[in-house]
Amino acid sequence: MRRAGILGLVLVLALATYPTVGAVMEHYWAKTFGWQGTDYLVDSKILENGDIILVGSTRPSKIDYYDIWVMRLDKNGSVKWANKYVGYEDSRTYSVATDGRDIIVAGGVGTSGLRGVDGSILRLDEQGNIKWQRTYGGRGDDWILRITLAPNGDIIAVGKTSSFDAKKWDAWVMRLDGNGNVKWQKTFGSEYDDQFNDVTVADNGDIIIVGDYRATGADGGGASVWVVRLDGNGNVRWQKTYGGNRTDSATAVSTTPDGEILVAGITLNFGAGGYDFWVLRLDKNGKIKWQKTYGDIHDDSAYSIVPVENGDILVGGTYGSIGDRSDADIWILRLDRDGNVKWQKALGGSMREEARLIAGNMGIVAVGYTKSFGAGGYDGLALRLPPTGELRDCSFCREANFTSTVSKAKVKTPEVTIKDVKAVVDRTYAYSKSVTPESKLLWSETMNVTSSPEKNQREDKICGPGAFVGVAMLALLMKKR
Repeated sequence: MRRAGILGLVLVLALATYPTVGAVMEHYWAKTFGWQGTDYLVDSKILENGDIILVGSTRPSKIDYYDIWVMRLDKNGSVKWANKYVGYEDSRTYSVATDGRDIIVAGGVGTSGLRGVDGSILRLDEQGNIKWQRTYGGRGDDWILRITLAPNGDIIAVGKTSSFDAKKWDAWVMRLDGNGNVKWQKTFGSEYDDQFNDVTVADNGDIIIVGDYRATGADGGGASVWVVRLDGNGNVRWQKTYGGNRTDSATAVSTTPDGEILVAGITLNFGAGGYDFWVLRLDKNGKIKWQKTYGDIHDDSAYSIVPVENGDILVGGTYGSIGDRSDADIWILRLDRDGNVKWQKALGGSMREEARLIAGNMGIVAVGYTKSFGAGGYDGLALRLPPTGELRDCSFCREANFTSTVSKAKVKTPEVTIKDVKAVVDRTYAYSKSVTPESKLLWSETMNVTSSPEKNQREDKICGPGAFVGVAMLALLMKKR
């Protein structure tokens, strides 16, 4: 009887922790959103219930300024609400973060007087109502290009600034509390143009930032991928540059469950020619585990990188831009953990499309903009795709011709000046305006898919149906005893 009890307990634990896999019906789609003007979507987040938060900028025809644009969709692509946030002289949106309820939107807004552009943050509730809004900056121009949340709810913001005695542009990082109060802020700079482009927080609370370090060539004309690891108080643990003699840029960063660092960007030093996707996998100390390029002879640019279930990696950006020609397509690659391509898709029409971010939670969500489809001009574009990348009867899908090469970057320690700075923090008085963008359905399909937990955005472990089966079996064993 004791042996049966032990076996029962083992079975309980196995069932409670084993991911439930089954066939479910899921709806996938591609849609445009916009008006007769210029409308961009640049970032997104997926909530636990499958809702999708989209942010971008919108400008009506014959108007010189942009407004902040935020939408909430259900997982089938229907708009729950859409707002513009108006009252600024001009505004550009670059990033969004969420704690599961509130929505934090960041970018830059025009200011009056001697100051130029200031970094801006709005905190919204679930319905898009403004909870608070602030700007941060000095006498120059200051841009927040990316934000993320620390486990305690603090906001980590990165970007670039020409304030605070910067010689040109300096990279800029701030840590704010949940109410927008500055805890600390620093600039990192050389005598050339430097900037931070993306940020993530490691499981131990360290802050990992990527960007462009331009004091690379003899004349400072090139740039290198720049990775900086800080502790939670902003102290440098290490920083390194990766590249060659020409231009490389880091546009996105993420971490894997085992703490390794994934970096995506572009390279002119390695690859097939022109700019190519460049992906580096680093250990937690910045040592390269592997590095690979993906592209053809034209310009291909990666803008996002996301680890998904079973160690696979999603990379998204643009494919096939030839100089100033407007024929770039969205390009999504799914790699295995060693950087080998499992599948890839190019999506687009006769003119320009661009994907600014992808997320692999509850399927793949790509957001960006299109000039081929929509209401006119540039329109926002959002796609929810199956994890397999299979889009049947899709008129705008194709396979891209590309090569993948192993690159050999030089690794260096950059020479930068690090300063504690003090930005002026101002309250702003923008207000929300409900809007109804025109939406066009480009493709949709409902299909049976195999469900398993996809962990792109960090979540606490929860018990699935296996846990309930395990509890029932445990109760039965105890009753027999």
